[in-house]
Amino acid sequence: MSAIPFDEASGDRLRSWVGIDNPTFFDATQLAILPMGFCFPGTGKSGDLPPRPQCEATWRARLLAAMPAIELTLMIGLPNGARRSGVCEPRRVAMHVQVGDINLSLGK
Repeated sequence: MSAIPFDEASGDRLRSWVGIDNPTFFDATQLAILPMGFCFPGTGKSGDLPPRPQCEATWRARLLAAMPAIELTLMIGLPNGARRSGVCEPRRVAMHVQVGDINLSLGK
């Protein structure tokens, strides 16, 4: 297990879906990975609990303001996709289905 986010099979799939190679994906001058919250909400019966809204409210706007040249935002995971995109309904669906929904909404 790696301490680097998306440095395993799910990251390989993600990079394949969005067409980003490893050097670009892991280049901090080109891509930022921001969690919904910097606090771990704990574990539920089927995985991690959803992020706490107060964690996001504490820091997210300040970080995004510091990155004015954002060209693309990928919202990964059910809580993030459902809360932000309006593309995914807040229901439990597989990541490949969410990505397919986003590709349809972008006309791909």
